[in-house]
Amino acid sequence: MMRVARDLLACAGPADMVGDVAGRPVDEIRSGSFAHHTFNAALWCLANTSSCAECALAAVNLGEEMDTTTAVAGALAGIVDSVEGIPAA
Repeated sequence: MMRVARDLLACAGPADMVGDVAGRPVDEIRSGSFAHHTFNAALWCLANTSSCAECALAAVNLGEEMDTTTAVAGALAGIVDSVEGIPAA
């Protein structure tokens, strides 16, 4: 995850980071208790949305371990969108 965060900070686009994960249908995305599933789900959300708010909502809508996935997806989206892209509470 640190490599992805560093690459995003260096202005790499989300599509460059996710590999084949972005093209998977939503029903193939697992958001379970395994770190690998959470990370792939967060990457999928990042690659298939265009804002912090959309990314977080996509993560929540995956269900299962949505709190962890949303935290990771939101952190990555915050890197991409910077502080200005994070919605106000």
